[in-house]
Amino acid sequence: MNNKSLIILLVLAVFLVTGCKEKHNKAIDIAYQLTATVPDSSLSVLNGVNQAKLGKAEMARYALVYTIAQDKSGLDVDNDSLLRTAYTYYNNQEDDSLYAKCEYYMGKYYMLNDSTELAMDCLQKAADVSEKNGDRYTQCMALEKYSRVLRQTNPRKAVEVARHAETTYSSIPEASKSNIVYTKLNVSMCLLFADSVNEAEKKCKEAMSVAYEVKDSRILSDVYQDMASVLAERDYKESLWYSYHRAT
Repeated sequence: MNNKSLIILLVLAVFLVTGCKEKHNKAIDIAYQLTATVPDSSLSVLNGVNQAKLGKAEMARYALVYTIAQDKSGLDVDNDSLLRTAYTYYNNQEDDSLYAKCEYYMGKYYMLNDSTELAMDCLQKAADVSEKNGDRYTQCMALEKYSRVLRQTNPRKAVEVARHAETTYSSIPEASKSNIVYTKLNVSMCLLFADSVNEAEKKCKEAMSVAYEVKDSRILSDVYQDMASVLAERDYKESLWYSYHRAT
């Protein structure tokens, strides 16, 4: 029996021994726990929940957990109505443990839809509250996205935020080397936007060194692509320099 079948049996068992309202809460609890490791199974559990039976708070939690599961499954966070259901509730619940995550996903949604100011506001809130709560993982995700938004308008600030994300993530005991690669690449790209090409190249080489340890072809491909962008910018600037001095 595979893991997905076991999960479905577990959920069915929960449904059999609990009341109607409680069983839906338990299903959402189980789905939330599954988002980190088996998000597809999390979606399967959530699809079995009758949304019409949920109260306001339960529906908000359902909507947020569904959004998280979609994101972890590699799907774009583009369901505006579902996410806004969660955001409308959690935006005024700063003390709730899910507040920072909701602000993060709303900020990510705004970022993907080019709503810069709204994205920055949500991502800043997510970073600040998650730091206060000691949730370094959510803090790093928010800082990383925040730096991406800042690249276009304030590249120097973007570098500062990206470095903060890098150092914070590296301090997490269970930090994965794969994610460390991407935090370094993000710093490199922010440096590139800030016209610090040599520093960008150095940071990209750091990412490449870790990527070689990971031995994942997809990650290495991403590193090579970013390094190509850095080197192209470096060669372009050198070409401009030589052209200028030839003309003078």
